[in-house]
Amino acid sequence: MDRICPGRHFGLAAVYMNVASALHVFDFSPPVDVHGREIRIEPRMPGTDEPKTLGVQSSRVPSAPSSFEVPGDLDA
Repeated sequence: MDRICPGRHFGLAAVYMNVASALHVFDFSPPVDVHGREIRIEPRMPGTDEPKTLGVQSSRVPSAPSSFEVPGDLDA
């Protein structure tokens, strides 16, 4: 009988929560050139044995200023 990683559910949940948090706080869009036109993103792979993409860029802008406010008084 093969053993399966006991932390796989925690790992998937942690990745899901981090991605969801980033998508909630930031608006992601393609990068723009000096003229304000969107730059087309061409995903490139270094090789067939490496699942890592190269040179993917994006613009990250806070979706709302209130996303970064901390509720309450932290000095108290």
